[in-house]
Amino acid sequence: MGWGKYALLGQLGNRLDLDEADRKLKRMRVKSQQRRITQISRDEAQDDRLFALERENDEMKLLFMELMNVLADRGVLGEQETVEIVKRVESVVPDPIDGEDDPLGDLAAALSD
Repeated sequence: MGWGKYALLGQLGNRLDLDEADRKLKRMRVKSQQRRITQISRDEAQDDRLFALERENDEMKLLFMELMNVLADRGVLGEQETVEIVKRVESVVPDPIDGEDDPLGDLAAALSD
């Protein structure tokens, strides 16, 4: 329709086409910015959830280690049973990342000494 407007309305038609293109460009920018904001919010929410799960996982490891120590100290579990349980748990728990604490490894090492 651009050429039709220009042919019928001349310079005014050209200006209308430019204004329409500017409006489309602004809408596209707003949509792009909204998508970016939505993605950033989603990323932050996922990061927060991941951090909470990592913290909960660390707590669970420490509680498990404490439970194993209590059971071993009270004689409920023998040393061999405790080592077997720790090995079984370690087979499903991924190895810690370098620099992270490894309470299960510490427990296994203490029991094997």
